[in-house]
Amino acid sequence: TKLGPFLRSIIDEREDLKPNTRRNWLSAINHLVEFFGDEANLLDVTPGEADRFWQWMFNKGLGESTVSREVKRARQFFRVAVRRRLVPENPFTDIPTPAQVNADRQHYVTIEAARLLLDECRSPSQRLTIALARFAGLRIPSELVGLLWSEVNWERERFTVHAPKTERQGKGIRVVPIFPELAPYLR
Repeated sequence: TKLGPFLRSIIDEREDLKPNTRRNWLSAINHLVEFFGDEANLLDVTPGEADRFWQWMFNKGLGESTVSREVKRARQFFRVAVRRRLVPENPFTDIPTPAQVNADRQHYVTIEAARLLLDECRSPSQRLTIALARFAGLRIPSELVGLLWSEVNWERERFTVHAPKTERQGKGIRVVPIFPELAPYLR
């Protein structure tokens, strides 16, 4: 079985993939195909070659979090190959995949900083988007696009959020309080 066609077939078979997941999987596939070649035989992807792939991504300048994420996806793809009995073992099993937290990218947005940003917004919808992210903790854009005015309960000061990222874990809906900082932007 050839690597490129096999990997693309995994995506083609999954009609349930959300657009971001599809895009992320394609990124991993592109890295695998760039390193191993589209026509590489799955059996030629050995644990030693997987180690070389891991190092190649670092040499390419990718960050530790990106490399970790791509290896996890490669492991996932080869798990399918093992289950289909196309390869005897998963060559990515023993590659370390440290936590994908990049502390340098984390930044606490203070209420003061959020208010400065809100003051610069040109439209009510921009202000509402920033307020929902900062004061209600919504994921933007995935949770924003599913909001419905009919699911805002002013009497109980709550609204319903549809969370595509967590729906497979049975947590696709949550109820969020309308905090005093958020209320004026919703109104």
